[in-house]
Amino acid sequence: MTDNKYPLQTGKKIACMLCGSLNIFLVLGVISVMVVLSVMSSGEPGWDLSVLWLLLSFAVGLFFLIAVGGTLITVLYFRSLTYEIDDDEFVLRKGILGRSEKILPYGRIQHITIAQDFWERIFGIANVNVETADPNDVVTEKGGQVVFVGPQIPALLLKDANKVKDFIVAKLDKTKGTGLISHQ
Repeated sequence: MTDNKYPLQTGKKIACMLCGSLNIFLVLGVISVMVVLSVMSSGEPGWDLSVLWLLLSFAVGLFFLIAVGGTLITVLYFRSLTYEIDDDEFVLRKGILGRSEKILPYGRIQHITIAQDFWERIFGIANVNVETADPNDVVTEKGGQVVFVGPQIPALLLKDANKVKDFIVAKLDKTKGTGLISHQ
């Protein structure tokens, strides 16, 4: 397996992000309309309809600015992200302004998972998370247990994510034979 045999699904990841943002926008939109209608029906002086619609338009414009900015950053991030999986190691390169490279021999891998949020499940993509005991990796807490999270290959098709996981697990079985916990 070599450089990006399984391509990242940038378009599907952006669709997931936009769907999640749209949910937030719809909730905020309903709240905004309720506030506008409430203020209009209260007859408060100083709140004419044009001011309320101007505020609502500003909120909608701000949402679209954030959505476009987030989409642009996501596209740039995914264009910068490459990974290689060969017989000896897993390599992940990423970065928009600064560039980083993580070279991870299979012997250092402790745990590999496939993760999907709600929208990723809908669009059929998944993330392969590689966990190590390296203290420089990001620390998260799962169920009261500290876990060191290493590199992540985001936005693969689910079938490709399973193939990548299976490939790494096979390499782990050959390199150290024990210690790997693999969950989906």
